[in-house]
Amino acid sequence: MDSKLSQQLQNLNLTANECPHDNDTWQAFLQAIDNNFQENNKEVNQLKKILMDLPQALCIFNPQGQLLFFNTLAKKSVPQLRTNARCDLDFFQLRHPQSKQILNKNNILAYMQQGETLHDNAAFIKNSAQVLPIACTISPIQVQKKPSAFMILFSDASERQQEKKDLIAAKEAAEKASLAKSSFLSSMSHELRTPMNAILGYCELLQEDLTDFGTDCDDDARKVVNELQNYARYINQAGTHLMELINEVLDLTRIEAGKININIDNIDLNTVLREVLIEIHPQLEPLSLILDNQIAAKQRLSVLADRVCLKKILSNLLSNAAKYNREHGNITLTARYVSKQRLRLTVSDTGIGMEPLLVDSIFKPFTRLSGLNLIEGTGIGLTLTKQLVELMDGDMGVETVLSQGSEFWVDLPTGEVLNDPRNVFSNPRRHLLLYIEDSRTNVSLVSKILRARPDMALISAPTGEMGFELAQKHRPDVILLDINLPGIDGFEVLNRLRSQDKTAHIPVLGLSADDTQEALSQARQAGFVQYMIKPLQKKTFLQHINQLLPLHPL
Repeated sequence: MDSKLSQQLQNLNLTANECPHDNDTWQAFLQAIDNNFQENNKEVNQLKKILMDLPQALCIFNPQGQLLFFNTLAKKSVPQLRTNARCDLDFFQLRHPQSKQILNKNNILAYMQQGETLHDNAAFIKNSAQVLPIACTISPIQVQKKPSAFMILFSDASERQQEKKDLIAAKEAAEKASLAKSSFLSSMSHELRTPMNAILGYCELLQEDLTDFGTDCDDDARKVVNELQNYARYINQAGTHLMELINEVLDLTRIEAGKININIDNIDLNTVLREVLIEIHPQLEPLSLILDNQIAAKQRLSVLADRVCLKKILSNLLSNAAKYNREHGNITLTARYVSKQRLRLTVSDTGIGMEPLLVDSIFKPFTRLSGLNLIEGTGIGLTLTKQLVELMDGDMGVETVLSQGSEFWVDLPTGEVLNDPRNVFSNPRRHLLLYIEDSRTNVSLVSKILRARPDMALISAPTGEMGFELAQKHRPDVILLDINLPGIDGFEVLNRLRSQDKTAHIPVLGLSADDTQEALSQARQAGFVQYMIKPLQKKTFLQHINQLLPLHPL
């Protein structure tokens, strides 16, 4: 019996089995029922008004898929809606949460019978009048824990879809513009190199011929030959400088286009530095500069870097220290560990320095010191240097004082792991996770997330090659593998792990910023236990870890 009706009977000292005995009691009883009906009707109308005025479109269906109710926005979106019509559910085109296949009416009804809620931000309404993109949620309405109806809440996603299309179009336009710029600069660099190759080649031959000719002529002719030799030397110097500018512009273009290939390896810093110092020595002579290499006296210093890029970085820094120095000035090279994982290389000079306000702008392309053409160059040397450093997961900065000199520093990874794998169980931890990731920031994030798992130790590797070696040596319980790595990528690392008996059984969690359907399909085929999309979600990550390795109490 309805609770309100039961209350009215109680107020009249009646029960469900006892009728009123007189007319007044009957009148009071009927009036109470009428009041109860009016009150219920008022509440129903208020609820209906609320539902009708919802800022989202709403449709309610019975378990068989017949439409029971729709509000104003729903009617506006789908003018053909009508209650008790079995076909109205067919207007809604939703996708399966995992497979993304279109669900038919029977699929939707089955989900509702199971008490599940579906979300689809890329659904649409399809009827004879229109195809309307919608963001949609469909949920069961349960009475006594049993589905008695279900509702669909949806909103027009046309603007969102259009914004998405506009963003994609803008991205494609930007990529085309970048590709066009890269193609133009690459083509122009090729077109410039071809005549420059001839100019420098013939200039070299001319210098040789003039040297030979000058040995067999009289004094007057020798003066002319000497003058011609000076001309040839000037042409050679200018041509060589122009070639350097062309190469810098091309290198910068390749980095911006993401087309530069780097091969990360453990590099002996002194070995590369010796090669650079031999090449840079002629630049010290014009100003009689003194170079103090304090790195040479140290023991072997190794960094995780690309050899060609590292040589370019050292060459650019030393070249700048020479060009912007003063006569009889000094250049000092030092190196020190700022942490176990980072080595700082410093190049300081006693040159002209710069204003503090210029520090932030010197790494921008085509920026010249104080806006003056004091030194030859394009103004992209430091831009190129900084980008090469960042490509290798390094940092770069400068400290400078006007008229006193500048100190440029570069921090590069050493390749040392966060924890010593020989001691990871000394605290005493039960499980070991290997994280193969080139970004130390992301490694630090995962180490903080793993505070929720005190039974688990973390080691890391910044390259796929080093990660594979650590996995072979220490056989971790689980591997978190970034896909976009310097050198071999995550898919190749997984292939190598699966090909070895020692590591074939280790579960591997994939992590990538690429959420395209092609990447997801490739990940499924590759055999990752799970494939997660950046940014890494703490809850999801720990759920996967807990499924693979239940928490072991210490």
